[in-house]
Amino acid sequence: MRMIPAVFPRDSSSSAERKVFRLLSELPAYPEGMAFHSLGLMHHPTKPVSELDFVIGTMDGLLVLEVKGGAIAQHEGVFFSRDRHGVLHGIQDPFTQADTGSHALRGQLDRLVPHLKGEVMVGYAVVLPDTSFDVQSTEWDLDVVIDVRDCRDPAAFARALKRVYTFWQERVVRRPMNGRMADDIRQALRPEFERAVSISGVAGEVELQQLALTEEQYGFIDTLVLNPRVLCTGGAGTGKTFLLAEAARRFAAAGDRVLVTCHSPLLADHLRYVLNDALINVQPFSRLESLTSAVDVLLVDEAQDIMTLEHLVDVLDGHLSGGIEKGRWVMFYDRNLQAHIHGQFSPEAESLLRNTGATVVPLTRNCRNTREIATWTRVRTGGDIGTAMSGSGLPPRELYWASQTEQVGMVADILRDCLQDGATPSEIAVLSSLPFRESVFSRLPGTVAVRPWAEAGPGQIRFATIDESKGMESRYVIVGDLQAQPGITPERVMARLYVAITRARAALWLLIRKDYLAELDQLASDNVQAIKRSTGT
Repeated sequence: MRMIPAVFPRDSSSSAERKVFRLLSELPAYPEGMAFHSLGLMHHPTKPVSELDFVIGTMDGLLVLEVKGGAIAQHEGVFFSRDRHGVLHGIQDPFTQADTGSHALRGQLDRLVPHLKGEVMVGYAVVLPDTSFDVQSTEWDLDVVIDVRDCRDPAAFARALKRVYTFWQERVVRRPMNGRMADDIRQALRPEFERAVSISGVAGEVELQQLALTEEQYGFIDTLVLNPRVLCTGGAGTGKTFLLAEAARRFAAAGDRVLVTCHSPLLADHLRYVLNDALINVQPFSRLESLTSAVDVLLVDEAQDIMTLEHLVDVLDGHLSGGIEKGRWVMFYDRNLQAHIHGQFSPEAESLLRNTGATVVPLTRNCRNTREIATWTRVRTGGDIGTAMSGSGLPPRELYWASQTEQVGMVADILRDCLQDGATPSEIAVLSSLPFRESVFSRLPGTVAVRPWAEAGPGQIRFATIDESKGMESRYVIVGDLQAQPGITPERVMARLYVAITRARAALWLLIRKDYLAELDQLASDNVQAIKRSTGT
């Protein structure tokens, strides 16, 4: 049975709910079923806000489970629970709670999914995982009680659920749910999206933007957490770094020690700032040798930069409990042009990872770039960054310069226009294949505050080399110093251009030296043809 959420919350103090969560997650029956833990109800007949311990959805219908841990008693019509010290505490009648909760749930479903009104069976059960219960009464039926005897193992729990379903089906005649009905109910109970912080700032200046995850991405997070070894592949902008951060939080919430690593120290600093969890250790690959103990889970971002047999076997293997072969890990990587930036991608290493029985998760939806930027990426580099989901935006602009003075003027004009249009300096990133002191951005007037990305504060424009910017993003991106690069292979030229273009979320400017344009056009054409030949398209 699929658990939503997939991991029991670390901060929950209810051992009884934890036990039920485990039993449901290991249930041998109802493989198509879903179990929603701690489901909130904003409309309840007796409370302003209520919470249901569990709601189970299968083709047989819906069940509300009210869970009560410890011993249970009733004196003069009042229910009590007895804690481990023998002290009685007054509690609400669990049967009334379950009954009113199921009625409230039915009412909300009628409101949110009106076309299913009267179509779905909604029942309830009271779960007492720590005590036996055989007390008969006119106020409840023992068929809706699941006690300690039913909680000894998943098979016994499954039989108890079947008994409860039968009880309600004999009293509430409804047709079985089909797949479409189940999807509609799931979307109403706990929509398959998350409001989460988008990664767009770094080193003390993080732009917070709410990003609605698509249903596809939500399912990917569960896949990353539930499978022991995962290869997560996708082009630039498909959400790899975001999903890594969300997966790291899920693992840490379950109490796992997590190691996050990547080639770029800049990206590592950014992830450390974003995650900020004692159970999550973020280190650039170059500093892993300083670690002395193995972790429970390894997450690698931009793994194509370090994917060699030597790195996997001699470095990463020793830092992971169970090693690469049997340990728990997720590799996030791009087999596109980014693999040529550092020249560290080995197909043999990828094959070794696949041979561990790793689950392959392909990301095909671009959640960073506009359609125009995605199209420009294909035109300029031949790289496929997936289907752009961000909608339309400004078309990328190419400006052609003949001298450094002319290029400096172009950059100054772009910055002036952006700031006058309401952009803030921290929303702007400037990239170059050259170090800062050699780049056009070091020649800007002193009134323009441009600082290295990791050092930039509020009110300052962020600079990075193209190679450093992997894994990062910004609303506005200006790429300067696009000119002939002696000693750089055509593959690396295209890889750098691919990375630079795909850093932009909304607007992009490319500053190309005039006498380099023909060569760049030819490289793009050659690269597109090479990709077509390799893919057979």
